[in-house]
Amino acid sequence: MSITCSVSSHRNKPCVQISNSHITVKVSTSGGNIVSVTSSSTNNVNPLWEPPWPTVPVGLRKVAVRFNENLFSQKKEDVLESQLLSTIGGHSLCCDVFGKHSKGEVERSNLSFHGEAGLKEWEVTKVTKESLTMSCRLQESQLFLSREYTVVDNLIKVTETMTNLVGFQRALGRSQHVTIGSAMLGEDHNADDDSGSSSSTIFSTNCDIGMTWPEDNGIHSNFSINESFKYPFIPRKDTSKDDWRCFPRCHKNSDLCTMRINPMDDIGWFLVEKNVSMEGEGSSDNGGVSNGGSDNGANGGGQDSGSSSSKNGDTTNDGDESICFGYFWKRKDFPWLVTWEENNAREQGPWNNQTVCRGLEFGSYAMPLGRQWNVEKSSMFDTKTFEWLDAYEEKKTTFWLTLFKSNRKGESKKTKEPITFERVSTSSEKNETDSEKEITMIDQQGLGLLIHLSEQ
Repeated sequence: MSITCSVSSHRNKPCVQISNSHITVKVSTSGGNIVSVTSSSTNNVNPLWEPPWPTVPVGLRKVAVRFNENLFSQKKEDVLESQLLSTIGGHSLCCDVFGKHSKGEVERSNLSFHGEAGLKEWEVTKVTKESLTMSCRLQESQLFLSREYTVVDNLIKVTETMTNLVGFQRALGRSQHVTIGSAMLGEDHNADDDSGSSSSTIFSTNCDIGMTWPEDNGIHSNFSINESFKYPFIPRKDTSKDDWRCFPRCHKNSDLCTMRINPMDDIGWFLVEKNVSMEGEGSSDNGGVSNGGSDNGANGGGQDSGSSSSKNGDTTNDGDESICFGYFWKRKDFPWLVTWEENNAREQGPWNNQTVCRGLEFGSYAMPLGRQWNVEKSSMFDTKTFEWLDAYEEKKTTFWLTLFKSNRKGESKKTKEPITFERVSTSSEKNETDSEKEITMIDQQGLGLLIHLSEQ
């Protein structure tokens, strides 16, 4: 299917716009971020995070921070983050570091935070009727990166190629840092008890177990420290539990955790579903969300009844129409899903206690704690916490994203389940090779096929 490409911009940054009759995606040449995904069927809502402060191209980040003291923190420990925040947005690529860099990388290589890829200019290197390719060279990291974007119906396929430019094997990792913005996040949590039991937005994924942040993340962090858990309930410092499927759950928090994609599944996925039927109605029964759908691939982890932010285990939207935004990818490439939550908690500029967003970051690194931590950790829950790239190796990975409106009119409050992804097995006559696998997205009630993709 043919695509249309054009030169565009998004929040002061030059972009390339790729679209068909169903969906439009904008990719910034500055940092290579996917900054916008919209569709006329969803009223052109962009589910990706758009920072509430002005942003600039990466080449201007140091000027933007240095001469805007009222907006960006000038503290020595904050400057690198401030520079990244001055140019960030949407879905960024963290490569080949996720989180902090080593002291030498910062002082002698001028590397910042989350790797070099998001601080480079990306060039459009190829355009065809079916796809567009963008590329960049990471000088300090000695990697060459490219992404090919293909759009079919309301599905965007991204083929990412990472090439090692040095003649030795190396340990590294990546994270697809997808940040969900306020357009997809409800603000109707329970104002009386901070339980978060009411929300117009629910999240789902096929993770099974996870680990909270290994250090105390501050006074506004609710998750317990360095504790394992079964999806979807996360242990809190006060010994109660938070339901991962709900966010925001309270007035203020800043938390991190990581979760393993269920090893029984070939495909990892997450879905954000915002009920739009309830908007503008003023009030609704339990906020339109009952806490409790079970997620495909949860491996029984969702049966815990002790959560402080769920009622009767029912997490499903009660309205008819929802905006759905999701990603899916091969688990063998990216076995981890990190969750980062910012809910009006960070005081330093440019956050200023005024930002609500949620990062859903799938990748090969288990935690955003840098290269050394993940390599020394080696594995967690019998799953590798980094990846290898051999001498001059070229490695290809693929992920997909989609945006659509779901209309599930007629489903009862008790039977409706969150839309989810499931893999459809190939026929017995075929060999189980990657090129012959089919990926299908369908809702759990079998209400109809949404996307059918034969991987090329």
